[in-house]
Amino acid sequence: MAIKTTDDCCGCAECIHCGRDKLRFGAFCDICEEEIGDTVYFLDGLTVCRDCLLETVQHQDVNDFLEV
Repeated sequence: MAIKTTDDCCGCAECIHCGRDKLRFGAFCDICEEEIGDTVYFLDGLTVCRDCLLETVQHQDVNDFLEV
């Protein structure tokens, strides 16, 4: 699982000590390497976000599936 320490600092030109530079743990997608903000999915030993899961796993909208 891709758990890393990160912060929310946005690199202002002059630091105003807002506290966004405090380290915290975050879960990151093993495919796109973006931080996962909601649900973590596990796919073949990888930790993935929803977007990467949908790009990787075959899926179809139920309404399209049920059309005859």
